[in-house]
Amino acid sequence: MISTREWGLAGGPDGSGKLAARAWAPTEGEPTWLAVLVHGYGEHLGRYDQVARDLCAAGAVVYGADHRGHGGSSGERVLIEDYAGVVEDVHRVVTQARTAYRSLPW
Repeated sequence: MISTREWGLAGGPDGSGKLAARAWAPTEGEPTWLAVLVHGYGEHLGRYDQVARDLCAAGAVVYGADHRGHGGSSGERVLIEDYAGVVEDVHRVVTQARTAYRSLPW
């Protein structure tokens, strides 16, 4: 079995927006590695649910978030003027995942 958790993570310019974040984890046993999913332009993380479940079945705990303006995240819909902001938001997700699972390789 796989459990999922969703929450709002500070993101966007100066952390003033909200990123729709999600984590998947196996419900039995301890994960042995950490994966972070990053979706494509014009998509959302929900499209990768099966990928996350397959990674969990292989022993991973999986984190990710919808980019600014994508899926459940705040921001103008599907508008990315500068990918530096996307990189900042991905870094926020990685930092949160690494904080929760410090000992796991990723």
